[in-house]
Amino acid sequence: MNILLTGGAGFIATHTCVELCSAGHDVIIVDNYVNSNPEAIRRVEEIVGHPVKAYEADVCEAEAMEKIFSENAIDVVVHFAGLKAVGESVQIPLRYYRNNLDSTLTLCETMARHGCKKLVFSSSATVYGVPDEVPLREDMFCKGCTNPYGWTKYMIEKILQGAAADLHLIDVMVGILLALDHNILPPCFLLCQGGLALETTVDRSAALSTAKTYPKQNCLVFCKRWADK
Repeated sequence: MNILLTGGAGFIATHTCVELCSAGHDVIIVDNYVNSNPEAIRRVEEIVGHPVKAYEADVCEAEAMEKIFSENAIDVVVHFAGLKAVGESVQIPLRYYRNNLDSTLTLCETMARHGCKKLVFSSSATVYGVPDEVPLREDMFCKGCTNPYGWTKYMIEKILQGAAADLHLIDVMVGILLALDHNILPPCFLLCQGGLALETTVDRSAALSTAKTYPKQNCLVFCKRWADK
């Protein structure tokens, strides 16, 4: 399958890229390198043994995204792109809201135009605010974020849940990839639930039991707050 990784030169995205390439998928990366370095992609290519197609572009730019989708028959998008520093988001909140929300909306609109119906969104444990206990669990309530970065992630989750039907998305999956506990499922497992048949060592049946579904929006949120082994 052809899989687009937005923010694909970032830390978790590059690890995801290695796993996907190793499983035989074709990966396309888009990144403006604001929070990353193209050297990371070169190192991924060394690991996987072949070139990885990469575009230097801003996901907020509709024209750039249109070009990427027009040149590649993309089956799935994994959305990592976004500004990501908690402290910085407090200092320049408007930039965080503008960038993180705009990039998601532009991406979804482009996906809709090109009939791409599968999306994995990289969320954050910051959506929980200050939890009463750790590790986090799927049934925990999001009490309120403590910073603009967290609010952008929370808002994007709600946008994806509400817009899934309008955009005719088949699967929308939200995963916390950076969390307070090492038992959080890796991104490759979330992709496995999206029909990519990517093998993983995680107990698949146990993870499925924690999945929540939103049938009215045709939206799936898989293992978003996984904490149990």
